[in-house]
Amino acid sequence: MINMASDFDRRTGQDRRHADFDDETLFDEIHLRDYLAVIWRHRYLVFAVFIVVLTTVMLYTISQTPQYVAQCKVVIQEDAGEKFDIEVVRSYRYWRNVEFFETQVEVLKSRPVAEEVVRKLKLVERPGQKPGLIGSLKSALVNVIKSMLSMVRTPDPNAEEMTEEQKEYFAKLGALYRLMGSLRFSVVRDTSVVMIACMDPNPIMARNIANATAEVFAEHSLKLKVKEISNANLYLSGRLADIKEKLVLSENELKSFQEEKEAISLDRRIENLSEQQISVMNELNSLEKELASKQSYFETLETQTTDVRSRYASGDVGSMEELKRKYREREIELSKLLRSLTTQHPKVKAIKREMSALKQQIDKQQKLLVAGKTSTVRGIEQTLAQYNTAKQELGSVKARKVALDRVLKRTKQGLKDLLRLKGQYTLLQREVESNQKLYDMVLLRQKETSLKEAMQISDVKIIEPAAMPLAPVKPRRFLNFILGCMVGVFAGIGFAFLLDYFDTTLKSKDEIHKLIKMPVLGVLPDIEERVEGVDDLGTLVTSAPSCPYSESFRSLRTSLKYVAETSPKVLLVTSSGPSEGKTTIAANLAEVFARAGERVLLVDADLRKPRIHSIFDFPRTPGLTDAEEGKFGSFISESSVEGLSILTCGTYIGNPSEFLHLWGKQIVDSIKDRFVRIIIDSPPVNAVADPAILANFVDGVLFVVSAGTATKEGVTMALEQMHTV
Repeated sequence: MINMASDFDRRTGQDRRHADFDDETLFDEIHLRDYLAVIWRHRYLVFAVFIVVLTTVMLYTISQTPQYVAQCKVVIQEDAGEKFDIEVVRSYRYWRNVEFFETQVEVLKSRPVAEEVVRKLKLVERPGQKPGLIGSLKSALVNVIKSMLSMVRTPDPNAEEMTEEQKEYFAKLGALYRLMGSLRFSVVRDTSVVMIACMDPNPIMARNIANATAEVFAEHSLKLKVKEISNANLYLSGRLADIKEKLVLSENELKSFQEEKEAISLDRRIENLSEQQISVMNELNSLEKELASKQSYFETLETQTTDVRSRYASGDVGSMEELKRKYREREIELSKLLRSLTTQHPKVKAIKREMSALKQQIDKQQKLLVAGKTSTVRGIEQTLAQYNTAKQELGSVKARKVALDRVLKRTKQGLKDLLRLKGQYTLLQREVESNQKLYDMVLLRQKETSLKEAMQISDVKIIEPAAMPLAPVKPRRFLNFILGCMVGVFAGIGFAFLLDYFDTTLKSKDEIHKLIKMPVLGVLPDIEERVEGVDDLGTLVTSAPSCPYSESFRSLRTSLKYVAETSPKVLLVTSSGPSEGKTTIAANLAEVFARAGERVLLVDADLRKPRIHSIFDFPRTPGLTDAEEGKFGSFISESSVEGLSILTCGTYIGNPSEFLHLWGKQIVDSIKDRFVRIIIDSPPVNAVADPAILANFVDGVLFVVSAGTATKEGVTMALEQMHTV
């Protein structure tokens, strides 16, 4: 047992050694040694699980019957001659491109192939394989469960009430299932090779079954192929008669159309009409250009005639009237200027000059008007003659255009009719050609299938017969041994971590520090064996002062006396639960302080289960509970250790908590001044309220935690209770 003590100051609520220690960052990192420590703590469990798993695996391996595997290779090729191009024939193909080899493997697994192998090798007469140790245990367990549940059992082929036919059927069924269970099929990647493997306790039988399966599969495939080819041949023969009838019918229709519609001369007639249409269209284009020219010339003459007539009718007096109007306006303006200006004024002279110019223009225009009337009459007559001629020519051209339009329309309609007849003729020709091609192709395929039906060549060939295996493939003892070791190790480690996960006890100094948030003052080793010369561990320091265990108590004394900021004079020793070593620690701690020259008093305040008196061989009474009020130190006894005094618990009382609550302070005060250090042994905190009451009257509390015994919940509860008082 490893005991760990922590000094707690009741007055400040902090650890006396490191009140300002950053506890949140302590020991948060998990190291590999933490995992190794878990495995080491549960090493016996890990070893036990490892042995159990390895033993189970090896027993299973030894109990297995040796199995031999024989392999046979067959090549499966799709017949290219059966790749028909027409959909109706393609539906009768046996070999398919989609998932071709998966289909062949399923054929290999089919019941008819297995039944033929059973019949060929007479596997019904072969006795069944004897189950091994594990198989026997499994069968026995299944039978027990079936009996308990009153399940309906499968009829036993060996039962006397079964008929011979039933016995034969069940024997055949058993052989069939055994065969199908022993065969394995696989396709060699990127090849047309299929591997047939048979596993059997008898190597010769494994070879025979693999070869027989390949042979039966080849025969079965050939039968299926011949049957499919025969069906295809019958189908093609029927289709050939139908196609021939359609061919004759389409040829008769084509011949009738040629006779009725003169289809032979259709191309020549279409060509003539096309040439005529082109000629008419060319002539019409020329006529349209001529018509456009005549129309333009006619419109020009018509405009000229209208203009000449207008000029002749008006006499061309428009400009004359304009000149006269301007002349009158200048006369009025001149008369206005002369009222205020002289005749020599520049403005008057300018108006006169302008009036003179207008007068000259008027005279000149009058002369021209008189001379032009004669020539205008001659021009009008000439223009009218040209106009009438152009009008007659334009009408003639329009009449010719209308006639050509009618001819072009008749030509187009005739050509359209001929092209429709040509389309019908082409469809009839195409139907005859299509039926002829289909007839030739089906006839060719029908002859090919007839030839294949007569040849009977299988597409499955055995390229490597199975040889007799020399060594078994199962069980793999070395591999099973390695796997058993690995599984055993991992299972043991897993159980160790699982057990550690559910184990809430504190196991190390780091765990305790992380939980209580106070540094640990000392670590006391677990005394697993008897120390020579020591009758009671409470007197370990006195009986064996030179042993390593005694040195650990001296280290604890040093921590309390020198490391802490203020060495507690009155120290209460307690723990969260019973049997954690608090009394042993209190007794040995008192002894090491006394041997250091201090006057020490060891008080047994565990009034329910006292042990101090038995450790130092003192009578229990009189003691603490027997003293009168104010005289609690009257029963103090001197021990054999120099400087160490003992105050035993005294007589049993009915309610120790009430006693300590009433007299605890007086007890401490009455004996405090007589000793340098007082160590009080008390019961567990979680058991009774005595430690919490005494903690109010002491200078410090030494909290003892037993590694592997104290739980996290118990320690946390105890510390919370100490904090609340």
